[in-house]
Amino acid sequence: MRRNPASCRAACGSAAHWLRNTYQYRAGTANGLGDTETAIVSAQELMRLDSQVLKLSPKNAAAQREQAMAQFQLGRSHEILAMRAPARTPLRNQELSEAQSWLRKSAEQYQAMQRDRTLTQRYAENLKATQAALSRAEQEMAASGASVPARPH
Repeated sequence: MRRNPASCRAACGSAAHWLRNTYQYRAGTANGLGDTETAIVSAQELMRLDSQVLKLSPKNAAAQREQAMAQFQLGRSHEILAMRAPARTPLRNQELSEAQSWLRKSAEQYQAMQRDRTLTQRYAENLKATQAALSRAEQEMAASGASVPARPH
């Protein structure tokens, strides 16, 4: 039986949508396995794809959400790398700072979506996870004796 390509696109979503989902899941899975290199590459590719979508459609909630997820995965990758580095070293502090930067961007994106009422309850949990990861990174930075950048209000 032959399928109508237009009806398949409507039912299955676009190829770009599936590609973005693939990078999103790949980044999350790689971080879960401790493969930060793959997680970073995947999250960066997701950011690139979402940036293209957002140039064409700045209010695309799916692309905004995926970009926030990619920022979260980048933050998690750097948090993992920081925990692998020896305590109280410049490398650890550098990775923690990078983690905080990405996690803060992710939290800001989720909060903007919450203000715009485009953040569904399902994804509100991602905001909580991002805030928890940011708090961990800030606590680790404080424990290392390095200065913790102030949170924007």
